[in-house]
Amino acid sequence: MSGIARIFRKLGLTIQGSDLIHSSIIQQLNTLDIPASIGHNAQNIGNAKLVIRSSAIPDDNPEILAARDRNIPVISRAESLAALMTGHFCITVAGSHGKTTTTAMIYDLLKTRASSPTLIAGGIIRAIGTNAKLGYQPLSTQESSWPLILVESDESDGSFISIPTNIGVLTNIDSDHMSHYGGMDSMKEAFCLFINKAENTVVLNLDNHNLVDVLEQTHQRGFLKTKKIITYSKGAKPRIDGAKSHLHLTTSDMRTTHSGMSFDLLARQYQDIGRNNGYSDRLLTDINIPMHGLHNLENALAAIGAAISMEVPFARIREGLENFGGVERRYTKITEVNGVSIIDDYAHHPTEIAATIASAKLSTLRRVLAVFQPHRVTRLANLMDEFVNALKNADEIWVLDIYAAGEKSLTDITSEALCAKLMQCGKSARYLGQITPKKLRLDILSIASDGDTVLFMGAGNITEYARYFTVNELGHT
Repeated sequence: MSGIARIFRKLGLTIQGSDLIHSSIIQQLNTLDIPASIGHNAQNIGNAKLVIRSSAIPDDNPEILAARDRNIPVISRAESLAALMTGHFCITVAGSHGKTTTTAMIYDLLKTRASSPTLIAGGIIRAIGTNAKLGYQPLSTQESSWPLILVESDESDGSFISIPTNIGVLTNIDSDHMSHYGGMDSMKEAFCLFINKAENTVVLNLDNHNLVDVLEQTHQRGFLKTKKIITYSKGAKPRIDGAKSHLHLTTSDMRTTHSGMSFDLLARQYQDIGRNNGYSDRLLTDINIPMHGLHNLENALAAIGAAISMEVPFARIREGLENFGGVERRYTKITEVNGVSIIDDYAHHPTEIAATIASAKLSTLRRVLAVFQPHRVTRLANLMDEFVNALKNADEIWVLDIYAAGEKSLTDITSEALCAKLMQCGKSARYLGQITPKKLRLDILSIASDGDTVLFMGAGNITEYARYFTVNELGHT
């Protein structure tokens, strides 16, 4: 939401907003002449002519009720994006995991000194220090000379299918947001419709079995006939029939280095992907990305696919990936205290947690201590066992209270219940409740040793706990 606010403000509109808690994002918006109230109150509507709501805001929110009482239009984030993107050549990134990192990588690969896409992402991109930025000097492609816009979509409420899309990038589909979808079949149908809506090219991960199912369904329904398909995987995969064209990207000889990963890339063209046939059966060696984890390898492949669809030269792709600066709260090292690495990560789904812990295990000399804040009661209720299986890979697990994000509590779905299940598996787990950042810092440093890594994971306000480690004993940063 803050990214949309930034772009609309840059376009000269008067913007105001509200959030439940104060944060660094709110502070940044205030400096951009975007006042944000803390707490939701009917009076916050002021003289607004339009209200844009995130998928986390329920119908009974006082600001939504006040807007409707005054006949002020209320639209979703996706609807506002659709209005912003109309008339542009649009790259839309969709999926359950990896969207922000993939979007940031694509941005870095497309941006040059002469031109840049307009960007709206779900996290702060370190290279530009923001999650949204107006582009300059329109980019062009073979099919279009429209100004280019790159957007990270939100699949949580299904509204992402309303976003205008020329190039659709699909990272993966995982069990999440089932309070909206009701089941995986409904979620897959939404992604089928997203593929159908993409006008030019679809970039898709064949290592994700749910996306493979979606691809088969779209093929059977004739959705691929007019589309160029770029697929990627960490191993060889068969050609895709029924599409206008198909290019497959696969990796080999993946090596882990101290600073990240290196791999070779084979681009295999099954059908003509455009006038530039330089991607056909081409092997590129020693591509480097400054990140660990197989999930980040998949993110890089998705970004490469999007860049190829825009005919970015391979030399530029290689350079962009090697210099990729990352995204805030995606395995961000906050500081090191007495040899203990403090890592802040947005992981809030079991798949993301497992990947983050695995990345830590690759680079940690001793133990991995996980501090986790569950996000949304419904997510913990639907995926309790999966959270246990993901978290138990850490050596120590400490759990904060659930960050409800406006959801109502359930008596048997609690952080205490999660800790109890972890202890039943023989793990060392501690329920933290509403512990203060200062007390948590003291407790962690009393047990952590030189060479340990402490992971702070969650989509709520857990980042404030991680960043408190930059505060010294006198209370100064």
